Amino acid sequence: MKRKKGDMNKKRSKKRRTWHKNERFYRAFRRREYVFIIGKIRKLVNEFPPPYKTTEEGTSGRPPSNPRYVLTAILIRALFSLSYDDTYSLLILLNSGGLLRMNKVPAATTIQGLVSKIPVSFISRIISYISKMVLGNRRVNIAGDSTGIGTMKYDRWLTLKTTGKRREFIKLHAIISTDLGYPIFLSAKVTEGTRHDSPELISLLKARSRKIKLGNVVLDSGYLSRKNVDLIKMEGGAPIIKGKRNVKSRSKGSKAWKQMITFQRKDAEAFKELYGKRNVIEGVFGAFKRRFTEVVKSKIMHNRKIEVLSRVIVWNTISWAYNYPE
Repeated sequence: MKRKKGDMNKKRSKKRRTWHKNERFYRAFRRREYVFIIGKIRKLVNEFPPPYKTTEEGTSGRPPSNPRYVLTAILIRALFSLSYDDTYSLLILLNSGGLLRMNKVPAATTIQGLVSKIPVSFISRIISYISKMVLGNRRVNIAGDSTGIGTMKYDRWLTLKTTGKRREFIKLHAIISTDLGYPIFLSAKVTEGTRHDSPELISLLKARSRKIKLGNVVLDSGYLSRKNVDLIKMEGGAPIIKGKRNVKSRSKGSKAWKQMITFQRKDAEAFKELYGKRNVIEGVFGAFKRRFTEVVKSKIMHNRKIEVLSRVIVWNTISWAYNYPE
């Protein structure tokens, strides 16, 4: 059946869907994105103390690479999802153009060998610092979840019918803001892939900047426990955790638990609207994997943590540059 000409015109005149409230600003930002981000990375690295100690100047032997240069190299590698050799090549190019201002670019093997010296706690502090820079002292609505990230290693698996192999994975646990146009990580943690989500909430909330006050804290049923509900309430937030079908509203010493379950049942529409903000973190994880790939190449667990959390720093730096592009 042929369509009428009027129907075709109506279809063509349909408004193009946009993903950003300010499309013009977003496109302008994307055109100079890397200039903004590399500038922020250089500023960030210089504001923090060196990530590890080196031998004192004047000591005999080969002079050590500048720890700040090594950290910069790791973040540049995360930004462009490069190998260490490609990272070294790009660093030379960026440094010759005056964007990095390094006296001596660290070699690829040097960068790779010194990753193990950078503490995970140091990287976590940078993540919370950037979120504080962007969000300030205001009250923030957040969402929490975890996502799997593959490794280059495979393990054997067995079922009743087949035997094969599957890729090992690690987990990125995170809490993010849901209010910004470009969401930001408040804190993040990397664990083994078999680690459950619920016990990690305490460390995630404690790792955030204490200047950021909590609003609604949206979580799926994997975090459902009276302990987590009381923790969120104690931190000044409002727990919005989806209950299971058979969950009981008995408080058992937790008033916040009873209030939350009662609210879900008495005002299901209002709860559904608040819980819908959890879609933000699902979208962020999807965009995170598209930008930085879904796997890590490091073999040692410590280096895997640094590799993933460096990507989180870069994501937060992009959000920082997007919200404050000067």
